[in-house]
Amino acid sequence: MVAVTGGPMGPSARAKPGELTVYWGSGSPPCWRVLSALQEKGLKYKSQLITFDSGVLKTAPFLALNPRGLVPILVDGDVVITESLAILEWLE
Repeated sequence: MVAVTGGPMGPSARAKPGELTVYWGSGSPPCWRVLSALQEKGLKYKSQLITFDSGVLKTAPFLALNPRGLVPILVDGDVVITESLAILEWLE
């Protein structure tokens, strides 16, 4: 797991199918839910830590991933999922 603050985002940052990237913020229970599931399942993923006070959530590339400007976000190839419970279902 690699933690990056405000790394590259948007459609150009999408990975090949099966290569997971999770955007998350520290202190967010929905994010912890997703990270816990990834760890429990032993899935490899790229971690993108978003610092809430950095302003990244309101940038155009981030809003292209989630127009609501919230985390967690799971990117699996061209699939982008922006709700923690939907992410858990996808991982299952």
